[in-house]
Amino acid sequence: MKQKYLKSLFFFAFHGLPDRLYTQLMYLFYFRRWPNFKNPNLYTEKIQALKLLPVHSLVAQCADKVTLRDYLASLDLQQHLTDVLDIADSLGDIRWYEYPLPYIVKISNASGHNAVIRSFDDIPKAIKQFQVWSNIDFSQRYRERYYRCAKQRFVIEPYIENLRDIRIHCFHGEPTFIAYSFVEITGNPKVMLDFNCQVEKYPFTRNYTIEQVPDIKDDLPELYQLAKKLSTPFTYVRVDTYRINNVIKIGEMTFTPLAGLALRDAFDVDMRWGTLMGDCSQWVR
Repeated sequence: MKQKYLKSLFFFAFHGLPDRLYTQLMYLFYFRRWPNFKNPNLYTEKIQALKLLPVHSLVAQCADKVTLRDYLASLDLQQHLTDVLDIADSLGDIRWYEYPLPYIVKISNASGHNAVIRSFDDIPKAIKQFQVWSNIDFSQRYRERYYRCAKQRFVIEPYIENLRDIRIHCFHGEPTFIAYSFVEITGNPKVMLDFNCQVEKYPFTRNYTIEQVPDIKDDLPELYQLAKKLSTPFTYVRVDTYRINNVIKIGEMTFTPLAGLALRDAFDVDMRWGTLMGDCSQWVR
């Protein structure tokens, strides 16, 4: 609770600062060290350095859940598009009581801001939440500036229980690690694997037993080829997927996961991933 309060105080006190100084102070707040943006070595530093670059139009396109669909279509990957019930231009355009239950509503130019509607009783609370979220500039809090480039819309999709997230970290167009989240198991175990199905040391790996590590060897070729095709232009991106009815679906492409602030207690991983990231002087290679 104290940490959450301090974060809110930080955002309020420093929101008017220029992006570079704000990002430096934010990094200091999270990591208790001053970042090296001139010659970054760490993964977390390189994510911040990328955020300070001019936004490339292809990054802006793929970071938005609506225009990402155009990118997939341009690569002839329409079969991997998620099923959509509706795309609304405003909160008032959402036809809350007309979609088949359950469904999920997502803000198109943000990450993690969504609401699941399992019954009509969920709708009033969801509307109030989206009224708050609709007034937030999602590019400001962590200076993820590509969110400024997209019009805010609302994507409505069928909600499928117990989907297993498959998130593929790609460095310079090379799919390297697979993050699995076992949402259907108590405790929500998470594990990071390489493409040899070996467990990767990572601080978010938690609560799993070796028996829960999925045998995904049959999926690896398709996951690899799909992620490689999508990530080829980019210095770094996480391709977020899941499997529905034996088809891999692309949920979104995430360019700055958790704003690059997630490895506070894992300096060795931070350094190793920074090495994999290599040159970060441009968004698109």
